[in-house]
Amino acid sequence: MSEQLKNPETENKALIIKASEILEQNEQEVEIERRDGDKEKILVRPPDKGYYEGNWLWDTGFNELGASLQNPEKSAEIFLNFLGHSQWKNGLVPHILFYKAKPERYFPGPKYWKTENSPDAPDYFTSGITQPPVLGFCALRIYESLKEKTPEKAESFVKEVYPRILNFHRYLFRERDPEKSGLVSIYHPWEAGLDNSPRWEDALSKISVSKEQLAETRKLRRDIKGLVAKEMRPTDEDYARYLYLFRFAAERNYNDKKVYPEIPFNVKDVLFNSILYASNEALYLMAEELNDEKGKSETKEFLQKQRKGFEELYDKDSGLYYDLNTKTGALIKRKTVACFTPMFAGVTTMEQAQKMAEILKGRDFQGEYSEFLIPSTARSDPSFHSKAYWRGPIWLPTNWLVIRGLERMGLSQDAEDIKKYSLELVKESGFAEYYNPDTNEPLGRGDFSWTASLAIDFAKGGNYWQKIWNKS
Repeated sequence: MSEQLKNPETENKALIIKASEILEQNEQEVEIERRDGDKEKILVRPPDKGYYEGNWLWDTGFNELGASLQNPEKSAEIFLNFLGHSQWKNGLVPHILFYKAKPERYFPGPKYWKTENSPDAPDYFTSGITQPPVLGFCALRIYESLKEKTPEKAESFVKEVYPRILNFHRYLFRERDPEKSGLVSIYHPWEAGLDNSPRWEDALSKISVSKEQLAETRKLRRDIKGLVAKEMRPTDEDYARYLYLFRFAAERNYNDKKVYPEIPFNVKDVLFNSILYASNEALYLMAEELNDEKGKSETKEFLQKQRKGFEELYDKDSGLYYDLNTKTGALIKRKTVACFTPMFAGVTTMEQAQKMAEILKGRDFQGEYSEFLIPSTARSDPSFHSKAYWRGPIWLPTNWLVIRGLERMGLSQDAEDIKKYSLELVKESGFAEYYNPDTNEPLGRGDFSWTASLAIDFAKGGNYWQKIWNKS
């Protein structure tokens, strides 16, 4: 790969143009269906334009984060369309907003989620679980981009998104952390974003799968039927467990008071909580912009509780942060990219961050490779697979979290090295969903929205994030 990039925006002009074209081509005006049968047209940007029939939570945030550097007004509209149509009455923001009551391609669709069981469900069709809460810091980025071009629209945007995201965070701390540990729980691997990570193997193994459930899963799955090679996706056994978990919640009408203590999968996910921390910091800054003293006090309290909670996730022996399985009380000691995300939250000490950077550059993750890129699972893990979704491949969103985390902790050269190779990877292999860490081969879907968006943020973002952390 080429020498150190000197001026990211100038050196990557062609990449920015191509990424912008992909983001534009993935925009769609869709007719979204309501539960009462009415329809309305809204602007959306799904993960890609070929397969997905809905918007995903953390995809939407990451899609519009970088896209806002090109067209902030359009990003604000898409972001608000997702949040405004998907949010539940109790504050939950679900991981999927479906366009149709009966999707033609995507499984599982609304009829399997049965969100109508909950009195809190919105007027539109959604899933019943959430996803990494990136909305806070992504909304702040859109707001700052709007302020540079159309200040009056920036004010309108922040006044609408701020209370919605604050209500989402209130839901998380109220319903997903009833013991007030400072760490919120996830109920499902899909809530982690890293769906089939080896981190979930032990917890999922406690869920037995019958022959009938396995047969049903094989019949219903569409994600491996002519779309993506089977070796890249979760196994049928794991997929059957995924279905079991959200049906478990649906049978309890998505009532967290019943789901939280009973569901067999209840994990304090380090990546989820790191992202939540950074979004709480962004909420605090938005509260300052709006002179909301009550909101500032509330988000400050969230942050204080979280900092204490992270202490429970650190393992001194390995020098890494891990997830906590609440069913066993034990840390899930699997080395994955998630272990490094507390740097993004800024909750690590300098000494911890330096040790984590050494691990990132060591044989566990890099092996014999000279290009400094971060596999989603350590090469030393027994479940590492170079093509299997979150068991090895490189993803730009997790690279982004690691890069911004290293920058935040003052490890700017390590961050710059990963950023350089990430941009070169996209130049060589295109804007893929994810990449083979051994060959740089593009994997999954092509022309993926969040890959294009985050490449723009790398190339044009400058020192924006450092300025934000200095305010926090």
